[in-house]
Amino acid sequence: SQVWNQYYTLLGPLNLIISDIDSKEIKDINVRNMVVGEALVWRAYAHYKLLQYYSPYKDGRLGIPMFLNPTDNAGNAEPERENQSKVYAQIIEDLNEALRLLEITPTQSWNFAYRKDFIHSFMADIYWYKADGGAGKESDWKEALVHAEQAMRGRNLISGGAKSLGELFDCSPEKMNVVTINDEFFIRIVDGYEAQKLSFISSYYVDRTNGKITQEYLSLYGEDDIRKSAYITSAGRMAKYNLGQTRAERGFGAYMPFRLANAYLIAAEAAVHCGDIQKAISFLKTFKLSRYTSVVAMLPTDSEALLTEIRLERKKEFFAEIDARWLAMKRYGESFTRSVDMKTFTLASDDFRYTFPIPYSEISTNKKIEQNPGWN
Repeated sequence: SQVWNQYYTLLGPLNLIISDIDSKEIKDINVRNMVVGEALVWRAYAHYKLLQYYSPYKDGRLGIPMFLNPTDNAGNAEPERENQSKVYAQIIEDLNEALRLLEITPTQSWNFAYRKDFIHSFMADIYWYKADGGAGKESDWKEALVHAEQAMRGRNLISGGAKSLGELFDCSPEKMNVVTINDEFFIRIVDGYEAQKLSFISSYYVDRTNGKITQEYLSLYGEDDIRKSAYITSAGRMAKYNLGQTRAERGFGAYMPFRLANAYLIAAEAAVHCGDIQKAISFLKTFKLSRYTSVVAMLPTDSEALLTEIRLERKKEFFAEIDARWLAMKRYGESFTRSVDMKTFTLASDDFRYTFPIPYSEISTNKKIEQNPGWN
């Protein structure tokens, strides 16, 4: 319920800004465009995260409620769940409008998410996630490739080894207020309470018996993989984010949505689905050259083997990055097994628990809301 409330609370003022700003006297049209453009990007983001968490991946019928004009029937509205296609259409429409505004009013330094590279990276992620789901279309992979290439344009992956990669995520007190600019991310949010996001770090990566990284994850990284020392200490503990040992220090974290590495892996995967194996190999090779110290081995030319390689790199790259692993598992229909207190628990492929339950408070207030399958 916390996540549901956070994102719908965020949507309230965003909808007010977008729907009401034209009724106000704003002398500077550029200010108007920047404010609306930023609001559109964050509205798309909130709808996207709600869709990922609360909508069954394969059931296109069950999307999320959208209520774009908050002044209509204020306090008494009971919006129905829209289907996934309609929600995706609204998300994409908002981002395309933001791109249109950027053509009229280019980004200014005070804006945060109102920027072309971030929006293209965001849209690449949308089409990648959507492609095999209940609202997927044949054109999604082509769109994912187009937007990923736009996001990658003029930006380079890290070439400075493990130290440079580790600094990207550094959230130590010394670095908290230092302005960090790097091609690897488009926007970077550092905070102490992860208030607008969800962390699954302890769920997949940490062995609850000893507090160390699970053997499953440790075994993924070879000695030539710079991520091994950038993400994990020599003692087998979390190095990513460079967090301290006190509760206050551990609360800090960095959030870099849709970063450049994601665009490269989406581009490679999309190229495979578009039938361009050589292009996919080129993207994956460029990516791997920035993550390994040894010469990159010959990459497979078989499409399925190449897709397996891309998915493995995704699993290693986004280690402990908020919800990245969870959503990749949901998107690919993976199963997961772990032991806790001598008991074994399994999350099956396409398990209903990959989708959060609609909060009871919402269902009891809005009679038009249908609970997600399995949670009744």
